[in-house]
This record gives sequence, structure tokens and C-alpha cells, in this order.
Amino acid sequence: SGDISIRIRFGRIKGSFENPMMGALEFDSEGETEETGNPMIDMMGSMFTANAGQELSLVMNQDGDVVSVDGVDEMVDRLLENNPMAAMGGQLDPENMKEQMKDNFEGQLGQIPADPVAVGESWTSDRGMSAAGGMGMQMSIVSTLKSLSGDEAVIDSDITGELSGGQMASMMEVEEFKGTSNTTLSVKDGLPLSSVAKINMTATMDTPQGQGAIVMSIDTKLERIPVTASAAETPSSSDEAPAEKPSEE
Repeated sequence: SGDISIRIRFGRIKGSFENPMMGALEFDSEGETEETGNPMIDMMGSMFTANAGQELSLVMNQDGDVVSVDGVDEMVDRLLENNPMAAMGGQLDPENMKEQMKDNFEGQLGQIPADPVAVGESWTSDRGMSAAGGMGMQMSIVSTLKSLSGDEAVIDSDITGELSGGQMASMMEVEEFKGTSNTTLSVKDGLPLSSVAKINMTATMDTPQGQGAIVMSIDTKLERIPVTASAAETPSSSDEAPAEKPSEE
């Protein structure tokens, strides 16, 4: 059928969060997260790092569409253990989460152009990524084939985007939403061998107390590892970027 089975293991989850209504927080699944004294934001820090070590199993078809996701129920259970309030409003409904995961991993894993390109040529794709609460990111991606050598293709991408949907998005005016990525693909199966991406966003948010600035930076690192690798054989997750490590079954 041409379908590919993929296992995703979440490695280190590290980052920071700042919201004018709640304050700032730094979190790290491999270190201690400092408590801020604000129970709400401390609970969010636990939720951000809850999925470190979790695994998902995906099936992707030959068109780059994710057709099934397994392991979401276990992920939702761990999120709710760390933040029971997240169940309010159905934000962590497993079926909704599966659709979000499909959107997000299609954007991360499916990077092949629809038509053949030569080294130095570019193509444009539009992708959406979903988030809890109905908010999403709509992105326009201009990708360039930088090199093709043996079984590996290197692709550089420039990303521009905007927020859409959900109450949170309606409260924000985005001033900048840009990013870049560098990906090495396997020519054999069209999936990433490794990828590093960075997205930066600055926005102004309307709150009952007035306007506040939001600055967001998302660093993502993907690395393919053998599906038989044990935890001890998994590449070090000490890098600064959070790691999501896909491996083909």
C-alpha cells in the first residue's frame, strides 16, 4: 500500500513561557522546574514536561498524510495527572488530540515537493498546526533543495505564519511570526533523518488589565534512531533544543 509506520519518542522538553496574565516560567524535563508561587502557572510547567519519554505510533501514506495515531490516550492521561483543569472545555479530548497530532506531524514529517525539483530550486507549501483550545498556526513555507548526495537530500526552509481560531488567537495581534529549518531527508523513504527548526513570534495580547507583550520561541530537533535502540543507546538529549525522535519501523 506504500504506507510507512513511524514511532515517535519525545526526548527532552525544555523551554520558557511568558504570559501577561500569569507571568513567566522556565521548565525542563531533565532538571528541576522552579516553582513560581503561582499554582496555575506551576501546574502548566508540569503539563509541558509531562510527555517526556512518551511514545506515539503513526501511519503515514505515500502522499504524506498521517492516517492514524496510536498512544494519544496514554498521553492525555499523563497530561491530566499533571493538570486536571485541562479537562475543562474538552481541550484534551483524545479524538481532538489525535487530529492535532496528525496536523502537527504532517507538517514536521512531510516535506517532499509535489513535482520534481533540481538542486537550487524552491517550492512553496501551506501547512496548518493545531493546538489545544482550538488555536492553530497557519504557515507558508518556502523550501529550497540545497544539495542531493547519495541517499540524502538537504532542504532549507523559510517560514512565515499567523495564528487562527480560538479565543486566545482573537485576543492577540501578531507583529512577527517567522522561522527557519534545516532538514536532511532520506531519498529512499522521503522522511527526515534529522531536522532543526526555530520559530519566533512576538504579539500583543489584550487582557482585562490592559495590553501585554508575548514573546514565543520554539526550537525543535528531530533525529531518526533505530527502532530497536534502547534508552541507553538513544542519542544524548542534552542539546538546548527539545527533541522529538522519529524512527521507522
